[in-house]
Amino acid sequence: MSEPMAYIARKDCGCIVMATVDEGHNDTNLSQIHVNEHRKHTAKDISDSIREGYIIERVTCDYVRKTPWLCQTHQAEKDKKDVLDRMQGRLIK
Repeated sequence: MSEPMAYIARKDCGCIVMATVDEGHNDTNLSQIHVNEHRKHTAKDISDSIREGYIIERVTCDYVRKTPWLCQTHQAEKDKKDVLDRMQGRLIK
């Protein structure tokens, strides 16, 4: 069986802001109603992301699991904030 695929939405900086699995239509255990609903939700997620101006990519689900969702700049900012939050927590105690 092939690797499940997903759509991701990225900001211009590279941060991933949305991922939705493009799967279900090949699963014989799912009813056609469920498959159609899944397709509608996937299409809505993608169209909402396009309206927001995000870049859409089709990738494997494994890629989504293994790839950091924050770009390097935002990850560095988050790491710095986390360190400061931990330091403040120690000072308060």
